[in-house]
Amino acid sequence: MDEYILPITIAVLTLATLGHAIFGFGGGLIAIPILSILIGVREAVTLSLVQQMVTVILLSRTLRHVDWQITAPLLVGMLPGTIAGIAMLSSLNDTVLRVSLSVFIFLYLVKSIGFPNLVLAGIRHRGWGAFAGFLGGSFQGLIGTGGPPVVMYLNETASSKDVFRAGLLLLLAVSNIVRLGISVPAGLFTDSVIEASLYTMPFFLIAMWIGDKLMSRIDEKHYTNAVYVVLTISLILLLAEVVRS
Repeated sequence: MDEYILPITIAVLTLATLGHAIFGFGGGLIAIPILSILIGVREAVTLSLVQQMVTVILLSRTLRHVDWQITAPLLVGMLPGTIAGIAMLSSLNDTVLRVSLSVFIFLYLVKSIGFPNLVLAGIRHRGWGAFAGFLGGSFQGLIGTGGPPVVMYLNETASSKDVFRAGLLLLLAVSNIVRLGISVPAGLFTDSVIEASLYTMPFFLIAMWIGDKLMSRIDEKHYTNAVYVVLTISLILLLAEVVRS
């Protein structure tokens, strides 16, 4: 990897880890659009996978907060969704997928910010949870950024920020373990990916520790508003990627 590109890559991945540690998601949404410009989509997605796998360490602290009543249906949908997404990787158009995800995020933000008292009927039904999980897993397998559908569902159903974050960390960890099991045999871990991962690892750990500390200091209202900000940034980055392609 070029000596000028490596420091930028480390900085982007560190920022992605910080966001992921605070909110339980956002690592891929931050890192992949930026890194794909610098090093290409394939290596960007693989490095983002490494970054997201490191945050699995946080599960030891958050697993007790998981609300299995709302998380289990998501998990049931996410596993086949991830496998389906990976299987369809070569046949579906990335631009169409990013536009679809962008529209999905935009409508949710309009609903949440413009109509905060609007309650989606039957949202806690297991069927909706499984559907949201399948969508999230599919996008995760296809473009490495499957958080938003799951984020939207948990934001509507989780009783607290701890439950929200714990559910996301668990779900994305499971999805990424599936992706890791396929990425390694596929030869996606090139020498440059391994080199960048090793250089970035200390920064991953520091950012994860800081993010975990910051999360505990944010109150529920500000945390929810921050989730909307992250989703808005994700929307902008996805649209920028669509325009660039």
